[in-house]
Amino acid sequence: MKNLFYILVAGLLLLNTSCDDYLDSGASSSKSDEELYSDPNLTEGAVMGIYNLMTENRSYRNRMICYMGVNTDIETHSNSKDAAGKTDRTALATYQQTSSMTDGFNDSNSSDPWSRMYAIVEQANLVIKGIQDFGNPTKENQMGTLLAEALTLRAMVYNDLIKYWGDVPARFEPVSADNVYMKKSDRNSIYNRILDDLKTAEEFLPYSKTQYSNTQRVSTTFIKGLRARIALMAAGYQMKVSEDYQTINTHYRVDAARRTELYTIARDECKDIIAQDPRTLGNYEDVFKRICERNFASGSEIIFQMPFSSSRGEYVSYLGLRREYEKLSGDKYSSITVKGEISVVPSFFYDFQTGDTRRDVTAAPYKWVDDVQTLTSVNKFYLAKFRAEWMKDNFLSSNDDGIAHCVLRYADILLMAAEAINELESAPTTEAIGYLEAIRKRAFSDNEAHMNYCGDYTTKEGFLNAIVNERAFEFCGENIRKWDLMRWGALKSKMDEAKANLSDLREQSGAYSGVPADVYYKLNADNQTLEIWGLNRGEDTPRNTDEDKAEGWKKKSWLTATDSSTGKLLLDEDAYVNKALYQCEDPDERQLLPIMDVVISNSQGALSNYGYLSAY
Repeated sequence: MKNLFYILVAGLLLLNTSCDDYLDSGASSSKSDEELYSDPNLTEGAVMGIYNLMTENRSYRNRMICYMGVNTDIETHSNSKDAAGKTDRTALATYQQTSSMTDGFNDSNSSDPWSRMYAIVEQANLVIKGIQDFGNPTKENQMGTLLAEALTLRAMVYNDLIKYWGDVPARFEPVSADNVYMKKSDRNSIYNRILDDLKTAEEFLPYSKTQYSNTQRVSTTFIKGLRARIALMAAGYQMKVSEDYQTINTHYRVDAARRTELYTIARDECKDIIAQDPRTLGNYEDVFKRICERNFASGSEIIFQMPFSSSRGEYVSYLGLRREYEKLSGDKYSSITVKGEISVVPSFFYDFQTGDTRRDVTAAPYKWVDDVQTLTSVNKFYLAKFRAEWMKDNFLSSNDDGIAHCVLRYADILLMAAEAINELESAPTTEAIGYLEAIRKRAFSDNEAHMNYCGDYTTKEGFLNAIVNERAFEFCGENIRKWDLMRWGALKSKMDEAKANLSDLREQSGAYSGVPADVYYKLNADNQTLEIWGLNRGEDTPRNTDEDKAEGWKKKSWLTATDSSTGKLLLDEDAYVNKALYQCEDPDERQLLPIMDVVISNSQGALSNYGYLSAY
């Protein structure tokens, strides 16, 4: 079938192999497409083909989610400080990325991340054109729903392409002999197109129409939420370059009139969701347990998740709370090492206010060794939102754990609404404050005594700063923060602020003057989990009495701990602070990925790179 032929061609788009010979081989008649796209059941199978490509290796299965979102002011790759001279994911994390990167980014068999993303775009293009040509889509029929789904998935992928690479080729028609090699388009033209496409998708899938019953399929709420997210990205700061891709400007924004239009889109879409599909913010930990349990029932805070089967996706195996084995070959939860590749910036752990239930869900000062919690050190707070012990199947036998990344939560809808209203009104309104406080009420379990937020709720700038902080506490480790900082024009400034905070933490000065220098720990009666004393301000009393020792309490130097191989403090300025977050001169000028050498060399001159990325 013509459709299936072009699915094969999609893997060659803008990739490492010329597809002229494939295109010249011809294809079967368009009647095959007519048969495919006039039958809703067959068309749904083609839509499933879009989802399926998202699960391929070096696509959303791993590279596009697990590697791209760090480093920021609150999260880092766990091995960032040792990234000097590397060409892998740690180089990417520390803003030393080049067009000759390894780690699958320069794969020569058309399976690099760029190629995978454009393969998804091509399949979506085929489905969209097929439905438009032969499906007679309406807001009343299934074809309309399937068209909305394909338009939405394509928009999501293009938004991610822009997040990672900036200006990219804008391919909105299936590949043909005369459009194989395409130059980059200005990202704002792509933003405009996908925002329009999502508006069309809303018309074909209104709230009045029957929705899918699980979070791995597109819903009206996801369409609207994605449109709001893209509008905020388009309104924000962008790393732009001159025509020769040599001069870098990270302070570019669309004009004020267009920004107003974009913030209006974000506000209206979020408010429509809040009115039409309000969700309850339940227990914070339960959100992530639900993800780890593969509970895809719609109606919860979770709006959309990646379409991973139970044997696809490497989310927990890469990003999960670390589990390792020294004497055992595994335990009831896992038979492989859970890598724990993302860590929380140590000072950020201490930025959580007393009583914030999100802290201990987000970060753990321990790892699992032979099925027993083992205290780590002050420079190793592992991301803890995704845990093998929370998996319903209680089994992890390969890198593919089946845990589906959550793309959008209802909490994000509330905070995007608050941000957009603040921008449009040039001051926080009662409505905007209410959306922010709904997030904090959940975080503090409605405990008003702990909810006195120190932010400024009276000015536009003060309220935006409150949102900047709240989004950090709410979304740490969820592949959101980096893109937030980029659109706010605050990537370097916030990372430099984090570096200063780390120095203050080491010296127990400033906001960290009350942090205890030592911690005490003991195994609980289950002989698996730890009780820890000294992580909170005010826990200064040593647990070193005879009674404490009899109960099993042990002391560990924390802020004053040193590296056994160098003798330097674990939070040493040169050995850690100046290396863990970024190792380039200015991360604002290295926000984007280069198109890899292997792709550039096979683009027939259509593609060029940002000059600063050809070598570091």
